[in-house]
Amino acid sequence: MKENYVIKISDSKMPLDELLKEISKINKKTKNTIQIFDPNHVISRLHLIAAYANAVEAFKSKANISNSLSMEMMLFAAMTRQIDAAIKKMGAKSDKKFILFASSNPAYSKINKYINSKEFNITKKDSERIARKFGISQKEDTDLFILQKMAISRLE
Repeated sequence: MKENYVIKISDSKMPLDELLKEISKINKKTKNTIQIFDPNHVISRLHLIAAYANAVEAFKSKANISNSLSMEMMLFAAMTRQIDAAIKKMGAKSDKKFILFASSNPAYSKINKYINSKEFNITKKDSERIARKFGISQKEDTDLFILQKMAISRLE
C-alpha cells in the first residue's frame, strides 16, 4: 500500500492558535491526520512517518493514550507517554516556521490555503544534532534507534 504522506517546512498565514483550530476542525471532519511540529525536534521524515504509523497501530490495538490520532502521533514523535511533555517538546512554537505532516494529499489540500510550504529537507548534520536531543548518538543507525526509542517509550 503506497502512502502519500506530505511533510513540508511551513509558515502560517494566520496566528498559530487559529491555525491549530483549523487543523483540529479538519482532523475532526475527515479521516485524515494533520499535525504540526517544532522543526528543532524533527530528526527526519522517518521520524514523523514512524510516529504516525505507531499512532495508527495504537488506535487499532486500543493501546492509545490520547483521544486523537494527531495527539497520539505527537506522543510517539516525542517518545513519551506524557501529553504535556510531548506538546512542550514537539509542538510548533511559532507560526513562522514549523513542520507540517499530513497523512494524505487530500488532507494537505485542505490545510494548504492557510500556509506557505516548501519541501522538508534536513542535512545529516542537523539530523544528528536533533537526534542527540533524544539521546541517540550520531555514530549509530539513527533510523533504527528512532524506531526503538518510540517502542520503548510505551513500556516506560
